[in-house]
Amino acid sequence: MDTHKHVIIGTAGHVDHGKTTLIRTLTGIETDRLKEEQARGMTIDLGFAFLELPGNPPLFAGIVDVPGHEKFVKNMLAGAGGVDIALLVIAADDGVMPQTREHLDILTILGITQGVVALTKSDSVDADWLELVKETVQETLQATPLCNAPIISVSSVTGVGIPELKQALAQIARSLPERDARSAFRLPIDRVFSLAGVGTVVTGTLVCGTLRLGDTVEIQPQGLTSKARTLQTHNQRVDEAMPGMRVAVNLPGVEVGALERGAVLAPPGVLKPTTLTDVHVMVLPSAHRPLHHRERVRVHLGAGEVLARLLLLEGSEVPPSSAAVPAQLLWEEAVAPARGERFVLRTYSPLRTIGGGTVLEPVAARKYRRGDATALALFDARGTGETTQAVYAVLAAHHHDFTVAEVANATGLEANLVQVALDSLADEGKVIAFGNGLYMADSTAVRLRETAQKNLAQFHQKSPLKKAMRRENLRAPLSKAATFRDLPALLYWLEREEVLCFEGEVGVRLPEHEVVIPPGWKKPAEEILAVYQSAKFQPPSPDNFQANYPRDVNVRTILTILAENDQLVHISDDIFLSAEAFREIKEVIRQLGASPDGITVATVRDATESSRKVILPLLEYLDSHKFTRRQGDIRVLVTEEIRSQ
Repeated sequence: MDTHKHVIIGTAGHVDHGKTTLIRTLTGIETDRLKEEQARGMTIDLGFAFLELPGNPPLFAGIVDVPGHEKFVKNMLAGAGGVDIALLVIAADDGVMPQTREHLDILTILGITQGVVALTKSDSVDADWLELVKETVQETLQATPLCNAPIISVSSVTGVGIPELKQALAQIARSLPERDARSAFRLPIDRVFSLAGVGTVVTGTLVCGTLRLGDTVEIQPQGLTSKARTLQTHNQRVDEAMPGMRVAVNLPGVEVGALERGAVLAPPGVLKPTTLTDVHVMVLPSAHRPLHHRERVRVHLGAGEVLARLLLLEGSEVPPSSAAVPAQLLWEEAVAPARGERFVLRTYSPLRTIGGGTVLEPVAARKYRRGDATALALFDARGTGETTQAVYAVLAAHHHDFTVAEVANATGLEANLVQVALDSLADEGKVIAFGNGLYMADSTAVRLRETAQKNLAQFHQKSPLKKAMRRENLRAPLSKAATFRDLPALLYWLEREEVLCFEGEVGVRLPEHEVVIPPGWKKPAEEILAVYQSAKFQPPSPDNFQANYPRDVNVRTILTILAENDQLVHISDDIFLSAEAFREIKEVIRQLGASPDGITVATVRDATESSRKVILPLLEYLDSHKFTRRQGDIRVLVTEEIRSQ
């Protein structure tokens, strides 16, 4: 395993200020690889070199030589994303030029805070002029992250200042924190080519993670899969590449024409293609104008450039300022961004760097409306990094339940931190914990509470003589209020919240609901119930009662009410048993289940001195309620375990 530290140095500066010549002097490597570049004497595309910096232990730097000409800023941006240290090159005979300032803006947007200024061609000017240029450079850097960067006068002709420049780069490189080698690897592709006998090769800067020989890689947004057949860094084959290395990867089975600059290598499943991303954006204080809602912009993400529409979440424009605002990027083609990745925004026409931003959620949940309060809270939480606030914002932005893993994926936080946040939010009552690993925001739970209450109230109003509604009949209306995966868990929570009561094995009702017998029917009801209790297993026909009462006393309705109140059991159309007789007959059947004769219509009839007319529908009723199960001419008892399924 390579234990040496690796960093990436990226050049920046105006055209013809001597960047490529300086790199050749530092490394002995010619980074102008295209014939056109060599003929014109300026860098058009990215060039790469490597340098061993002084000190112990050794420290290796990859150098990305980027174009300085305004026409090739697109190529410059392709190489700037993985840079640790900026090498800002300013010619002493020209001083600060327009492209110097634009490159400084780009470095600022990309969060590159460490750098060295090399005043090239210092041998071509006198001491007074050189001192004046240094003062101008210091003034230019004052409002940038490179305000404290050392300024070193160098000459690629005489070699003056070259050792000091190397030493300054080494000092900064050693002070940089190590990149994260434990996370999933990510390599934005800035070159794609084919070698005879080898096949497709891609290059890029490994921005995080460790890429090992033989690793399965996924190329996004194309969705292609391959393996890292060979790895090379600094012209040497290696078994693994560490963060900060310039890496070439041979990808078997992938056609060179299927890839282009801007694609990304990562482990399978880590990055996902998308056409909508949640971001924070800012417009440079030096920008000539604001950015507008729905404006078409050029987004430089990773090593690629993609066109997108800027969708603001508040207001109609983003004025020049250093403050970031919530927005979404509606991409014109699929991209595969990473959470926390920085990007640069350029105007569509004319081409000018105007701002940039950070990816908050690579794959946006949905397109938000401007002024959406929940969405704004979510963006604010992601921006501040406050764990509990971010977790709540994610749940509150969606009307469905979440697992810990889903919240972790949506926020980019570790699962253990998400769990702590969810527990804290549950204690505050802002999150509902269903006890089955599912969580829901209180705002979503309120929607479900109100929906359950409304639908049960409507049911009771429509069917006042029914004690309860079937639990399953609540699924459809509740599903319109929110998406949930476990109806029983949801109903048990609603019961704990005293929104509803369970009734029997399948029913639910409002806690205050009762089936009430009208005052004028109370005496007939008592008389009818007494007859059924006395008759036990030989119940009368309902039609036998009506002749005893006036026409306005509805015997059938009384029987229904008595059954709803669990005083009678409605076996079939014309057969009711008292609750006591029903319990007794079930006990008789249990005993018959253990006897040699078993449970048949005849054995139950004889044991209860009832009739086939009553016992046959009774056994069918018990079959339907999974108390018994028919096997040919006999029945067997269903175990409690099976009955509960």
